[in-house]
Amino acid sequence: GEYECQVSTTPATTQVFFLKVIETQGAPGEVSVPSAAAEDSNKEVWVVPGDTATLTCPILDPGNDSVSWIRGRDQRLLTVGIYTYTNEDRFSVPRQEQVKSWQLQIHGVRESDSG
Repeated sequence: GEYECQVSTTPATTQVFFLKVIETQGAPGEVSVPSAAAEDSNKEVWVVPGDTATLTCPILDPGNDSVSWIRGRDQRLLTVGIYTYTNEDRFSVPRQEQVKSWQLQIHGVRESDSG
């Protein structure tokens, strides 16, 4: 599925990630690779069912701007900053002391998270 990292600058800065859930034996596990069919700003993240997917959005310094994660299929706002805005407790944003990137973690990945 599609997940978007958005920084509330003017204009907004976004990076799109595509989560792919692999059900084959010997899957590579969690690997982040650039999408061959997409522009450099897009990424594919591969993960096996039940694992934790980590989407990493490079943010050098958000300053006073907020960082949000949005699920593409339903435009659901998942997180803003460190706060979660969904009832699904599988989604979290790990706190980081020195912010050089902003992450969204999806725990217990399901096939329905894929796209």
